[in-house]
Amino acid sequence: MNKVYINILSKKGNDGGSKARSDINRVLRDRGYTELAIPFLNNCSSILKAIKKLILNIDSNSTVVMQVPMGRKLSLFLLIIHKLIRFKLIIIIHDIEELRKIYIKRKYQITVERKFYQNCDVLICHNNNMKNHLIGRNISANKIIPIEIFDYILDSNEQINCNINKNILIIAGNLTHERCPYVYLLKQLCLKNTQIVLYGFGYGSEDEKNEKISYQGCFSPEEMPNILETGWGLAWDGESLDSCTGDTGEYLVYINQHKISLYLSAGLPVILWEKSGLAPFIKENKAGIAISSLRNIENILKQITDEQYKEMKNNAQSLAQKLRKGYFAHTAIEKAETILNI
Repeated sequence: MNKVYINILSKKGNDGGSKARSDINRVLRDRGYTELAIPFLNNCSSILKAIKKLILNIDSNSTVVMQVPMGRKLSLFLLIIHKLIRFKLIIIIHDIEELRKIYIKRKYQITVERKFYQNCDVLICHNNNMKNHLIGRNISANKIIPIEIFDYILDSNEQINCNINKNILIIAGNLTHERCPYVYLLKQLCLKNTQIVLYGFGYGSEDEKNEKISYQGCFSPEEMPNILETGWGLAWDGESLDSCTGDTGEYLVYINQHKISLYLSAGLPVILWEKSGLAPFIKENKAGIAISSLRNIENILKQITDEQYKEMKNNAQSLAQKLRKGYFAHTAIEKAETILNI
């Protein structure tokens, strides 16, 4: 049995994936998959080299894992090769362009994406909301596996901080106006007892100062879990404090925000939008709260006792142990292998 995973390299020749993609690659290696490294696809020559490499390294006895999106042209050619050779193909979805809407410019891009999902052997998606969307696109429910939550693998053995302070809200990630517009509305909340702490890149320093909002800089994905000590990890998006609106806000219904994995890996309970795809998981594990609006966030926090917060923090710490070891990716891939009788 030839077990491989496709890894698109960056322009510098390094692993081109995000933290979530890199962690899955690591789990795949642990499970005996071999990397099939594809150079960065920036012209016709590199695409032809990639196709040649696929043909030379894949046969009918192969099991191939591909994380998507990975580029329309490569997806299309892999789909053709899959039909000709009939190897086993496992797709791990990070984004569905039809739902994300950011990069979709032509209808045939959506068509290629749907065909790709319909013709693969197993699909690992984010959650049940995404699974139901895929079923609505004529994809068999029997081959769809929700991962539940993306892992946040760490080599560090540092102790998870046990400090208790339920009056701190932490926001980490892309803080640009374009990507995170709601952050620049937080000063409207008129907070008295709650402190908001920001981490990430792109924060607009031109905005007026607010003593309840502080920016602490940008750190690597590996550093962040050891920096976040206490409080809540806030996962919000869109252009409003009242709800998660716009294309990015609506997309939360279907996806597992990776920043929630970051917060939980640090042992922080989370606050997220009640309609987000990860809300059922957080409620089930009692590792945070789901809310409809940020407008009354301080009143919500006042109603939570120190004991309730401590319980949620303990549950977040339990999840952290799993996330740091890649438990959820291991489980999803094992289910995929069972379906394929590997």
